[in-house]
Amino acid sequence: MTYVMLLDMWSMSLKYTIVTPAPFYRMVTGAWLFGSLRGVISLALLILLSAWLFGFTLTLPATAMAAFVLGILLSAMLIGIFNCILILVFGRRAEIFAWTLSAIVMIFCGIYYPVTILPEPFRAIGLMIPITHYLEFFRSFYGFQSIFPDPLLIAFAETLVYLALLLVVAEISMLRARRTGLVLKLSD
Repeated sequence: MTYVMLLDMWSMSLKYTIVTPAPFYRMVTGAWLFGSLRGVISLALLILLSAWLFGFTLTLPATAMAAFVLGILLSAMLIGIFNCILILVFGRRAEIFAWTLSAIVMIFCGIYYPVTILPEPFRAIGLMIPITHYLEFFRSFYGFQSIFPDPLLIAFAETLVYLALLLVVAEISMLRARRTGLVLKLSD
């Protein structure tokens, strides 16, 4: 979804996206559904190839795998909406941050190492990121003890709260971009 907005900005056609009377959530939903479809197809190919080439099989039940994948895809939506908000507020100045936000999130959410080994201020940041809890849920199927009683519930609760908040802020940012003329600056 960030890529959709950045591509519109680079091709100087962002004004056509912004001036449509459709609410922001429709652009988000369309971009997210298309990206999710690509992500699920890629994941399926990776699972099949890892089983065939390396003999690795997932030990997650199908429902747990579906919940995990849905959570990761919803987390990607949160990052995308946040990046879109940055672009609508800061324009081209947000471009570098938009590209690096995913890498920054990976540092704090425990992809590379457990979030419990982070120093305290960074651990608190990591615990506020839903991906942290989705990863805890995933690791629990591979013998790692979860630090939370129900990481999946915590993750989905955080995701829904952030999604509602970000959609409201995105609509406000869209209105502001239309009112201040930032849309025209990004399209010329």
